[in-house]
Amino acid sequence: MYQCRPSTPRSFHPVYEYCQALAEAMGKHVRNCLVKTRPTWPQKEMKTLAQKRANVAGAFAVQGEVAGQRILLVDDLYDSGATLEEITRVLLRNGARQVNVLTWTRTIHMDA
Repeated sequence: MYQCRPSTPRSFHPVYEYCQALAEAMGKHVRNCLVKTRPTWPQKEMKTLAQKRANVAGAFAVQGEVAGQRILLVDDLYDSGATLEEITRVLLRNGARQVNVLTWTRTIHMDA
């Protein structure tokens, strides 16, 4: 399993803890494979899908080897999907064989 460091610094990272527990149950390891290449504004501050996509475009890069790997991308919140789409695009461009997305919740104000 692969993991991107959270964008919001916290003392407790529920997504990371969830991924750790899931990986352990599956007999896998969580690996950090993404880095943020530049700061972005919080997606919740963007009003349109175009703004959200522009905000995260080029904001992530692969760290380490993902070629040929099947990746489960886990996030706590699905809003427009712009961040997950961008990260998936980066992973596939770097040779990931497959990317599946798992989110815990979906916002009710999906304007995009």
